[in-house]
Amino acid sequence: MPVAIKFESEEVDNGFPYCPSDLDVSSSDLWTSLSGWSKVNTPADDAAKAQSISESLRLAMQLFWNIYEMNGSVSFIESGDSASVTNTGGLLTEPRDRACFVTENPTKTATNSDGDAGVSITFNIKIVRLINNGEFVGFGVAGLSFSATWASDFSISFGRVSLSSEGVEDDGFADEDTDYTVITDPNLGDFHFVCNAFGNVGGNGGTANAVNRTITITSGSNSADAQIDDFDFYTYPT
Repeated sequence: MPVAIKFESEEVDNGFPYCPSDLDVSSSDLWTSLSGWSKVNTPADDAAKAQSISESLRLAMQLFWNIYEMNGSVSFIESGDSASVTNTGGLLTEPRDRACFVTENPTKTATNSDGDAGVSITFNIKIVRLINNGEFVGFGVAGLSFSATWASDFSISFGRVSLSSEGVEDDGFADEDTDYTVITDPNLGDFHFVCNAFGNVGGNGGTANAVNRTITITSGSNSADAQIDDFDFYTYPT
């Protein structure tokens, strides 16, 4: 009888109902796996690398199988007219049904009464394998996987706070910060990301803080801000 190859590989034995695609971060300004193996933090030896990869898989599985919603807020005030949203709302595909893949992108949006300012907060789940100079360094999330945004026609105002596993230090926006950030869950541990916070409002000043996942813009009586706080996860009956 033929002998089959064991289901033991980074591509197959990964705990997901699909094979996560590779994301080459070799040329990225900043990158990190979910467990914290990053451009500026390499595990000391092979054993530590294996442990970091294993931890990134555990965290990635928590995000894929058990995440319920992202907590955060976005608001915009223009001449007393405002729009705001809080949290994304829940991912309604329960964990047991995610074996058939999750296509939901929970999003909350709102506009002010004049209709010239809109805010939104959203997330999607896209788990990827991070590759650095040909080496598999762990699991992460791709693109704008978690974001809080606003946009208004007032002085060409816009802004966003987003999380992913790689980032570019400066895209040229008036107020911008990109840095490593950690979201700590008391039960599940530390989730490592690259945060990009940026905003612009007619050249006026603002404060972007990627470590704290916030951006605030103020111009006279007008203001806008966005922030990402943490995540809520499904729990199970005991």
